[in-house]
Amino acid sequence: MPAPVSSIDTSDFGMPARLAELMGLHRRIGPWFGALYTQVMLVPGSLSRQEHAKIAAVSATAQDCTYLAESQAKWLRLEGVDPEPVTAIGQQRPEATCASARAQALCQIAAKLSSTPTRMGPDDWQPLIHAGVDPLGLLEVAYVVGVSNYMTRLADGFGLSGGQPAIAGETPDPIPSAPLFDKEESEGGGAARRAAPVEGVGVRKRANNEPDGEVSLGWFLRVRAMGAPKDSPYNFGYRSEMGPLLSAHPRIGPAFWALFSEIMFTPGALTRAEREMVAAVAAAAQDCHY
Repeated sequence: MPAPVSSIDTSDFGMPARLAELMGLHRRIGPWFGALYTQVMLVPGSLSRQEHAKIAAVSATAQDCTYLAESQAKWLRLEGVDPEPVTAIGQQRPEATCASARAQALCQIAAKLSSTPTRMGPDDWQPLIHAGVDPLGLLEVAYVVGVSNYMTRLADGFGLSGGQPAIAGETPDPIPSAPLFDKEESEGGGAARRAAPVEGVGVRKRANNEPDGEVSLGWFLRVRAMGAPKDSPYNFGYRSEMGPLLSAHPRIGPAFWALFSEIMFTPGALTRAEREMVAAVAAAAQDCHY
């Protein structure tokens, strides 16, 4: 079991860490999201922690999520970074520029991937590639944007606000000891059966049963294709493209699949059919044909 969300160091940005509290309310899913958030935002990778925060600030600003944008901006200020150019790019102000070509490229792609993802093309990634960002770094950009999109839905969907600045030395309210979703979630009573993370969900072998190996994916990525379990709920008899893409990052991929398994497959308050219905509507609303 991953560490609880409440154990993540959110630092004191002058406001209660309401988002961490909200994520911690769901006793089953919250810890898995905390584990993914740690891998994406806090563990060193091809991008620095500061670059992660810039991407998250741009993503939140592009989606007009004041809570998350202010939170990331305050973290950048603590690091001695002026967040104004970053948030200006998120607002798509043409005069906005960052101190380096790499930072400019990171912020611009974060803004486009957050606001108009269906308009992305291979040329959008070229400035980052020219700036020396390796393939794992490109995946990290997408993961940070994805996690930020996840968090903006929570923050705006449940009306979070920074509110008044916290009193100096004041300890934010702790996550309630009796979570909101404390009642038994499974139907028919009894303990909800925990499902092990579904490894390789959506990662298919080709129909001709070719062996596992490296395959081309999308515009320029090459990733290792792994055969999925035959009883996978997404085994449609052909190799999915989403599975290999989400599995391509060796450190972040497993953390994502663990969270995905908890959200989509482990018995809970919603049925499997209801979860797929919500996912289908959310994808259609964002014009994501895949």
